Amino acid sequence: MSMDRGLAESTRIAMLTECEECALWAPASETFTQPISPHSTGQIGKHSLLGSDQPPTSEGERTTQMIKKVEGDILLTKANVIAHGIAAMDPMNRGLAKSLHEKFPAMHKDFHHWCHQAHPKSGTAWMWGGVGGTRIVNLITQDGGYGHGAKPGPATLKNVNHSLKALAKMAKKENFESVALPRLATGVGGLDWTDVEPLIEKHLGELEIPVYVYEVFHAGQEAKES
Repeated sequence: MSMDRGLAESTRIAMLTECEECALWAPASETFTQPISPHSTGQIGKHSLLGSDQPPTSEGERTTQMIKKVEGDILLTKANVIAHGIAAMDPMNRGLAKSLHEKFPAMHKDFHHWCHQAHPKSGTAWMWGGVGGTRIVNLITQDGGYGHGAKPGPATLKNVNHSLKALAKMAKKENFESVALPRLATGVGGLDWTDVEPLIEKHLGELEIPVYVYEVFHAGQEAKES
């Protein structure tokens, strides 16, 4: 489903974090959905790009086929989820975060409200959803600042690794059909793409759903995802 430009008042918000023994799935606000047990089995929708008559493929081949690198405007993606990297309490005034802030102002407001309440750690993932299929996942790849005038810090590979792992678990729990994301944490975050790309392949390549990585941005241009 394409990303709707309209925004409904009713939203669904959730976050995913990790503990030493399991992944903990909990809502960002008790007024929304109830927690799902971290020990429950999440079912993932089967949207493999491979035909049923194809011979078994290796893990590396499957990863390559499920992750597609594209060029275009990620805001025009037909994926039902957009994931991007930010910091806790991020002002969202630069890069893709700024574009998402401008398109979905309620998402920015809800995220800051949640950060004030939960003080999330770096390496977690928070999902915002509106009626109509719009879903945004904020991956907390940078250290945040809560003090007056504090600014987000740079991204770290450790935070990227943990947040992508959280995103993969979230995708299974929520039955994501497809995910689009940029060259995560390489713009404002300051990381090298050659270090980040293997982490995306490691955590998202096994999801068996289309994952679109927007390597080059072209404003107003729809990418060739299919």
